[in-house]
Amino acid sequence: MDTSKFTRNATGNLVRTDYAPRDYAFVPHDIPPLWQFDPVLWPLLAAAKEALGTLNGIGQTLPNPQLLLSPLQNQEAITSSRIEGTFVTPEELLLFELDPTVPTSDGDKAADWLEVFNYGKALQRGTEMLRELPFCNRLILEMHQTLMHGVRGRNKSPGAFRKCAVQIGSNARFVAL
Repeated sequence: MDTSKFTRNATGNLVRTDYAPRDYAFVPHDIPPLWQFDPVLWPLLAAAKEALGTLNGIGQTLPNPQLLLSPLQNQEAITSSRIEGTFVTPEELLLFELDPTVPTSDGDKAADWLEVFNYGKALQRGTEMLRELPFCNRLILEMHQTLMHGVRGRNKSPGAFRKCAVQIGSNARFVAL
């Protein structure tokens, strides 16, 4: 982790990790118990709520609201997977969705496509579960299990919380404890 990116104004501390190669992890400060939104944010939140209301109204008129949601979910999946160092284009993901291919190895490009595809499946699974459950550990773990199904890392406790630090991204861009 590039420790020079953290200044005195950082909202947490850098902590030395115990695993090789020795590195640092960022541990955020606790949110103060009396923390409040900066008043400057309220107009932005109101505008976001209005935009969501408009989107909800449009979604109610569609025969299949998934037509509107799928591109947004795919963009989220593509962006999220980049944190892990997996790069897929929207076109590649769409072609994979039309004709899924089982990866023959971790280096096979189909492994990248499946990984990003699973992000979308996990998001859909979480959305389904929220109809019956509150946001909870069970929901998070089931989404993680869906995400990891059949991809690199499938042998690293899918559907379970990690018990050790993990490096995320190329060159350990992020280290989570």
